[in-house]
Amino acid sequence: MSNDGTSSLLRYGRALRPKVFYAGSTLAEVQILVQIPGDVACGKLVFQFPVGTGKESLFTSATWKSVLGIAPTTGGWKLEKDPKVEGRFTATTSSEPKGDFTFGFKQITVHDRHGVATIAITENSAKTGNTATDRPAKVQVEKVSTAVKFTNLRTDPADVACGNPVTVKWEGSSTAEYTVYYNTDDTAPAPQLKDGTWSTTVQNVTYPTTFVVRAQSVEGNQTLHNYQSIHATVRRPKVVTGDLAVQTSAQLFGTPVTYPQDWGKGAFVAVAQTDGLLLYQPTFSVQGHRTCRVFLNVFTDAQLSHTQRRTVRNSAEKPKTPAALCVPVPAGSKIELTALMVPDNGSLTWIPLGGKGLTVSKQEIGEAVPASGSAPRLMYAYAPRDVEVSTATQPSKVTFNLHVDTADTNEKLSKLTITLPLGTGKGHLTESLDGISTLYTRWSSFDKIDDTHYEADPGQELIFRQTPENLTLQDVTVNKATGTAEIEIREERDGSQSTPVKLRVLKGAPELKMRGLRAQPPTVRRGGRARITWQAVSLSNVRYELVWDDKKANVSTVNEYTIDKLYRTTPVTLTAYDTAQQNKVLHSLSTTVTVSEPDLTVKTLKVAGTCTILGKRQVWSPSFTSTWQGRAEADGLLVLSAINRRPGRSLSGDVEGAGVRAKNEPVTLQVDVTPKGGTAYRARSLAYDPKEEYGDLLPVGIVVPVARDATVAVKREPGSTHAIDTLLTWLPFGAGEMGEGAGPQEEESLALATVVAPRQEDDAVRSAGDGMRRRISGFRPDSLQVPNGGSVTLSWTADPSTTLTLVYSDAREATVTENVTGTTEHTVRGLTKDTAFALIASEGPYGTGRMLEVAATTVTSANPNADFTELHVTGRMTVIGPPEKVGYGFTQPWTKSNTASDGFLVGYISDDSTSGSKVTAKVTPATGSSYEVSLYSAKSADGTQTVPDAVFLPVPKGATLTIAAASAHPSGEAVEHSTSRTASLVWIPLGGRAN
Repeated sequence: MSNDGTSSLLRYGRALRPKVFYAGSTLAEVQILVQIPGDVACGKLVFQFPVGTGKESLFTSATWKSVLGIAPTTGGWKLEKDPKVEGRFTATTSSEPKGDFTFGFKQITVHDRHGVATIAITENSAKTGNTATDRPAKVQVEKVSTAVKFTNLRTDPADVACGNPVTVKWEGSSTAEYTVYYNTDDTAPAPQLKDGTWSTTVQNVTYPTTFVVRAQSVEGNQTLHNYQSIHATVRRPKVVTGDLAVQTSAQLFGTPVTYPQDWGKGAFVAVAQTDGLLLYQPTFSVQGHRTCRVFLNVFTDAQLSHTQRRTVRNSAEKPKTPAALCVPVPAGSKIELTALMVPDNGSLTWIPLGGKGLTVSKQEIGEAVPASGSAPRLMYAYAPRDVEVSTATQPSKVTFNLHVDTADTNEKLSKLTITLPLGTGKGHLTESLDGISTLYTRWSSFDKIDDTHYEADPGQELIFRQTPENLTLQDVTVNKATGTAEIEIREERDGSQSTPVKLRVLKGAPELKMRGLRAQPPTVRRGGRARITWQAVSLSNVRYELVWDDKKANVSTVNEYTIDKLYRTTPVTLTAYDTAQQNKVLHSLSTTVTVSEPDLTVKTLKVAGTCTILGKRQVWSPSFTSTWQGRAEADGLLVLSAINRRPGRSLSGDVEGAGVRAKNEPVTLQVDVTPKGGTAYRARSLAYDPKEEYGDLLPVGIVVPVARDATVAVKREPGSTHAIDTLLTWLPFGAGEMGEGAGPQEEESLALATVVAPRQEDDAVRSAGDGMRRRISGFRPDSLQVPNGGSVTLSWTADPSTTLTLVYSDAREATVTENVTGTTEHTVRGLTKDTAFALIASEGPYGTGRMLEVAATTVTSANPNADFTELHVTGRMTVIGPPEKVGYGFTQPWTKSNTASDGFLVGYISDDSTSGSKVTAKVTPATGSSYEVSLYSAKSADGTQTVPDAVFLPVPKGATLTIAAASAHPSGEAVEHSTSRTASLVWIPLGGRAN
């Protein structure tokens, strides 16, 4: 920072008690938090409070006399009230302190006019070694009129199942006008007042959402506003992310679905609902014909994106030719499987990225029914999650509310069994079920069935219309031991129980009264900041510590803390330690800051619904007369097809006219992938068309996964110059090109259209009035994801004449209001969890007058185990892990059991013997149908060439991959050890590499 005497070198914050200053309230307290960096010296601070009768005043001349100043207990500070200047305190020290200091100002009677009071600060400071100068700073305090006062802001439910509605509720003045904003430019239906409670319901909430409530009223000629915000979390949300990195494991592959293919009904045509992989292994046994040809084409925006083709020999022919194919398919793409001399009827296996299948044309028949397991299938939310323990003299009685729901219209349930842990220990909740009563609304019963269990009966087996249901346990007496208890729920259907759902309840000491740890806003954009707030009692022997990412802060003297530079969803923990008992843990609360469109780094990744990660493709048609080279800017899949083109037939199988068969030279293509710092791997395939009675067109078909920063080299066998038709397609995971290296200049990149992963609108909001010009655009944080405790810089574009107010507030109470008129950015520091920001364009300062427009954004946090309903990646995706060599030797089987992550079997086999080898790889998923591919390699029919077979086989997490011992074809006899065979195979996991 410059040393020009104009810029503050210290950092400031403020805490209020109570958290909202309502006009006219008494005995209020302002705490000004001052942070002095290690390279800054400061020996004097002057605090000037606004005194008078205007709306900008914090107190009057009469009440100023009773205000007391309290100096920090460290740093050698003295805080003196100026007897000559109203509203002025001067702090001095001679010890050159460093670190955090709190200056308190108590016994404030808040002036009774609505407005914003600015506390001016003058710091006498300098960088180390420089001369100290006076530098200005300020802290602002909002005074809220009781005319726009509202309390108990909440959402029902607080934790919603993806796609369900959320109701926002509060209590407040019946004469105020309320508006609820959410997302970037959405307004909730007009709130309704019933029995003293205001409420409005927003339908189809699919991702964590911050709701900003504005109360408006008119006093005289002044329009008053009060803003509060609250965050609703969503289980398994739909997520749009920027960059995404997976540390440990990725579970992107959904349950494999098998579709029958009846060639008597013609081609198989379908549209992918999500990104996925289509696996097909044709067989051909029709007598009288030697071969058939299969074409699998993928079209995006009606243009050919990529293709694979296979020539399939009669099952009695020797040697057998490569036949299995597996093609990546982006969401929204059209799949067309056709054939010349059709193969036998068979099955196709769709392996979705996520949980959705194919929309099949009306020609197709049959549907796959996913296998059901014993895992729980319902969705739960509950409160409270933290309670006080009982004491010898005061029992602690609580009411537990359990929200049960399902989004499956065909869901069945016989009953729920709820178990409370009984006993006196820290893992127990209550000593007895005596005195507990139950409440329910839609179901037929909810009763205690023995001394430890409750049973809830929905009354009918199909429960979609019977949910959501609220099951309530009233007057549960918490035991006396602090710790964590788990309420256990089991679902019963079809005569068997599911594995348990465990709901954690934190039990804390009553004197701490730790409550309400939350982020404001609970959702921020990438790089944003969030203010963490909570309620706790300051005790002399208790230290409170806030922890996020690898950072921590002592927060014993404050009830809020700001974290910034949030790039990923971040968990935040507040822990109370007893300093008199060797820092014994007394109680702990946790929460999470969610980052919208974050750069996610997750330990495990699971996508249950739609997963659209295949981004904008690149397409080339290289001749490979010299080696084609590239470097991947993101993880992705490289698809290569090539044929020795006979006149009259194109790469995709379309007939162009009668051609003359010509004998072509064999061309072997080889793809080498060298990961950054990892094991290189290779795939090989032969394009060959010897002149025979029926022809024997062998195409190249290779798919390889490529990690970010890996290099790729594609070349033909040395000395091969014969012309070939090729199609080389790069499908990145998210956004990232395959940069060409020393590729031939003749190779032209085809700028074909593509289906890009869907994403949210730009966060520039529309005008509040129809037909009105947009006053704010591009409102966003510099980072969509911040490490816990980081800072965020919000930026925007606006007309310089527009009056702008930035509001970032407590999930329950109004907090900070900043006049940012004439600026285009603002930095907020110390975000610890999800925080909502609202940028308001209004006719008057600080949101007064008619509101013209509002833009809202949210900041979140890092390193979760992510479980999404939908995932759309718009940045780079780092998910392909380090390759592992597969020790397969043909004569013995090879097995990989219970795979720790989704992954691929990649590489090729080669056998230059005349008998050849058949190698079968089988995948047995934890759920769903098993599937397999067979690889064939042998000398070509004319005995001049070895035909390798490349493999690209997706394997879901938890599956067993088995490569059987090879056999000769067509005899089926086991093969013996031979130096003529090569198996160059690797296992490539998804996950395990997050750098």
